[in-house]
Amino acid sequence: MKDAHIDYDTDWRRMHWKGILSAYSSSPYFEFYRDVFEPYYQKEHKFLIDLCFPLIQEVLSILQIQVEPKLTDEFLFPGEHQGIIDLRSLIQPKNSVQTDIDFKIVQYSQVFQEQNGFIPNLSIIDLLFNMGPESRGVLMKSLR
Repeated sequence: MKDAHIDYDTDWRRMHWKGILSAYSSSPYFEFYRDVFEPYYQKEHKFLIDLCFPLIQEVLSILQIQVEPKLTDEFLFPGEHQGIIDLRSLIQPKNSVQTDIDFKIVQYSQVFQEQNGFIPNLSIIDLLFNMGPESRGVLMKSLR
């Protein structure tokens, strides 16, 4: 992970930010969080971890979740270390998000909900831009 380089052959940052603008500029808390997320799409990083790790810390801070994420140099296998919960296999592209028995997202208001119905598990920015300070509460209520 630490060696994964970011490819800048295409202007993915501009395209991604334009997609966020298109999807969320009319959401209730977009202007509140815009200045938090936009700088991540303006700065070039050599490695993916240098982009992702600060974003993770930012989101945890916004949600007031007191967890200190840590990087490791070793790949840990399940059961190797006491006290470590291995969540790597929890999210898999081919598995339904409904396979997580400990988490079922509580519905909240989304920008395009009238046209599309509620769409669960879009992204953390979907939750933040739509629910703002209530986002943490939605996550807490979603835990079983």
